[in-house]
Amino acid sequence: MKIPKKTVEEAAAQAAKLVPLRIAGVPEHFNLPFMLGLERRAFVRAGVDLKWRTVPEGTGAMCELLRAGELDLAILVTEGVVRDIVNGAPVRIVSPYVDTPVTWGVHVASATSIQRVEDIKGLPFLISRPNSGSHLAAMAYARDQGWGIRNCSSEVVNDLKGAGAAGEWPPSCIPLGAVHHETLGGCLGVAVFRRISCSMARIRHRSPHSGA
Repeated sequence: MKIPKKTVEEAAAQAAKLVPLRIAGVPEHFNLPFMLGLERRAFVRAGVDLKWRTVPEGTGAMCELLRAGELDLAILVTEGVVRDIVNGAPVRIVSPYVDTPVTWGVHVASATSIQRVEDIKGLPFLISRPNSGSHLAAMAYARDQGWGIRNCSSEVVNDLKGAGAAGEWPPSCIPLGAVHHETLGGCLGVAVFRRISCSMARIRHRSPHSGA
């Protein structure tokens, strides 16, 4: 069936009016609303050309992307983005997203000889990225155990697959039963878990159509 030229032109004109918006988040369940919105074209109807980017490496990686101008918005762990802003990142928090804390677990492979919390003192935590949620959770856990943040070492493994290849599991919220691991302990986040953060470049040059 041949599509009328007028219809094609109207579609092109409508697309040109959409406000482009690049946003990223981790591949976790709380970002489902964005997936459903894209699938149902809800953002298009709202006048937004939303480009979603999944970043398994987490908050630290997304902070880097915001600083590099590769993203307009990102859904970040609160403590991670606050640290980045304090260190001079051109980013601002614009909205809460997940408004409850999350419990971070400290996990080890089930085949390990480690059985008690005391056994991991002095061992490096496997984290997704510097300044990520897993990195901050590791430091908070070390502090809570009385080991001191300065004595908390870490190794970057990017994601769960990388952690498995390393033979242990990082401090992160891993669903029980998803992998062969044992949980030694954990710590509860003290702030709103996830916040939507925006680059200052986007704020300065926001479109009048965005409503922001």
